[in-house]
Amino acid sequence: MRAVLIENGAVVQKAAPGRTAEEMGEGWVDAPEHVSPGYLFDGEAFTLPPPPPPTADDVNAERERRLVGDFTFAGKQFQRDARSLQRIAGAASLAGFALGAGAQPGNLRWANPDRDFVWIASDNTLMAMDAQTCFAFGQVAANVETNIIFAAKQLREMNPIPADFADDKWWPA
Repeated sequence: MRAVLIENGAVVQKAAPGRTAEEMGEGWVDAPEHVSPGYLFDGEAFTLPPPPPPTADDVNAERERRLVGDFTFAGKQFQRDARSLQRIAGAASLAGFALGAGAQPGNLRWANPDRDFVWIASDNTLMAMDAQTCFAFGQVAANVETNIIFAAKQLREMNPIPADFADDKWWPA
C-alpha cells in the first residue's frame, strides 16, 4: 500500500514508497501499489478513467492505415500501397489510350503485341486483363481510395466521433 492524494475524485499525486495516508494527512488515502495519478476514486474503489474520446487525428490515422490495405477486384486481392497505386494508375491510363485507339474486348496484347497483359495479385497469381478490364481495375482502385477518404470525412464530422470509429462497420468493405 501507498498513500495517494485525492482531489475532486481523482488521484493527483502518489506518496513515496511506504508512506501511509495517516502519515501524509488530509486528502490522502491508502491505495494499492498499482494506483497512480489519473485513477478515479469514488470513496471506496479505484478505477481507471475512461479513455479520451477519439479525435480527428485518430480517424486520420485509421484512414491512412486503410488506404494501404489490399482491395478486391474480380474476386482477387490486390495491393494498394503507394507504389502499387502508381502502377495501377499508369496501367489504367495506358488501357484508356488503348481503348481510345480501338482495343477490342478479349485482346490481351493491347499493351505489348509480344505478350499478354497480366497483373500480379496479392497471392502472387497472375490475372490476365484486356484493356477494358485493366481500365475497370484502375477505376475500382480509385473508387476504393475515394470511399475511404469520404468515410473518414464523415466520421470526423460526427460529434462525438464514435468510440468504435475503427470498426469495419464505419468503413467501405
